Amino acid sequence: MPDLDDLTRRIQHLEDIEAIKQLKYRYWRHLDLKQWDELAELFIPEATVCYSSGQYEFNGVEQIMRPALDCRTLFTTTSVSRPIDVPPSSQTTIVPSSR
Repeated sequence: MPDLDDLTRRIQHLEDIEAIKQLKYRYWRHLDLKQWDELAELFIPEATVCYSSGQYEFNGVEQIMRPALDCRTLFTTTSVSRPIDVPPSSQTTIVPSSR
């Protein structure tokens, strides 16, 4: 039978995964609706984003948002759901697609 500490860790793990799901939902929703200010608020100041296997890398909210703001009317999105991994260190990562 699991002890209280184990149950607490497991519940926290599930809550972390749900928080990531909610963040991903808000990200795609703001992107689809072109709500740029709300989208920018989802990133921490030191965020880093990489696209196309690292071909494009953006550091910080201003750099991350620049491509979206530069082509507001041409911007289209495709969402690919990827597995969410919450390692014991609580440093959350999105697992890259195997494609």
